[in-house]
Amino acid sequence: MRKARAKLDDDIARIRTLSRLRFAADLVPDAFDDYLSINKKLRYSIERLPATDDSMMARITSVRQRDQMFIDVLNRILRRLPQRDAWALRRVA
Repeated sequence: MRKARAKLDDDIARIRTLSRLRFAADLVPDAFDDYLSINKKLRYSIERLPATDDSMMARITSVRQRDQMFIDVLNRILRRLPQRDAWALRRVA
């Protein structure tokens, strides 16, 4: 059971790292393209990791957090739209 949990934790950490690197490579390809490779099945592999004190990655992380907050706000607004439209339609009818 512990081995399975440890493998799951490793897999989750690897997926999160891959996600961060893909975001970075999309945002600044010149700086981060060589951190990843893609095989014939279009699967990504991590080739290398940025240094723990990499200032560019710190800025990318900050941008990513703001991007996620923006998407969260948009999702909340979009979820409310049908409720507002239904309320407006009831008032008109």
